[in-house]
Amino acid sequence: MGRSIKVLQEKDIKGFTLLELLVVVALIGIISAIGVPNFASWKKDREVRVAAEKIADVVAGMNAQAKRGTYPYVEVLAINSKSKSQGITIRGRGMTKSKLTTRLNSGTFPSCTRMSSRDWEDWIFDYNIKNVSIHTSGSDSVCFSSNEKYYQIDGKTLNTNKGIKLDNSTTKTYAYIIVCSFNNTGGSGICNPQNLSKPAYLISWSRFGNVRKFRWNNGDWVR
Repeated sequence: MGRSIKVLQEKDIKGFTLLELLVVVALIGIISAIGVPNFASWKKDREVRVAAEKIADVVAGMNAQAKRGTYPYVEVLAINSKSKSQGITIRGRGMTKSKLTTRLNSGTFPSCTRMSSRDWEDWIFDYNIKNVSIHTSGSDSVCFSSNEKYYQIDGKTLNTNKGIKLDNSTTKTYAYIIVCSFNNTGGSGICNPQNLSKPAYLISWSRFGNVRKFRWNNGDWVR
């Protein structure tokens, strides 16, 4: 042991002093204090942004199915569990031409989720996203058709959407879904369009399938 200390002394190898260790610990604490909140904010924004992108993908994807004629009538379903652990569910499915024709020939107008599950094919899209919420309560859906004739919104919330101006536009849109962090719902589990905070995103669409995504920024929806 004495020989080891002597060798270290001869090589002029020194350890850290107590003061130096305290300085290092203090620096680590400062960096952590700055970095952890930034990381948490980034993580929350990423969760909401990914959810918004999923919704936009399903709306655009199902509308494309209708336009190509793969399924002449399609549905996008949004379910809000109002639970952080269960999050939201976004689904998309279609109806074959033969089933739609049979339904129309019987004099029954297609009506989104009010139809029997036997009228629909299996879900093409089926995403469950946790830690986020949307501004709807329960289940809401929007249906597109190949010629826009049977476009329809079905659900208590989407049917009563208030007009919102997007990206400094002079006109309002009524077809949209708002996504926010579950932690920003005030315990209700529902995004409140009148009381939003970052991060929040909005997906809008037209009956023709034009899908756009916006983010909430200081009281405005911007691209």
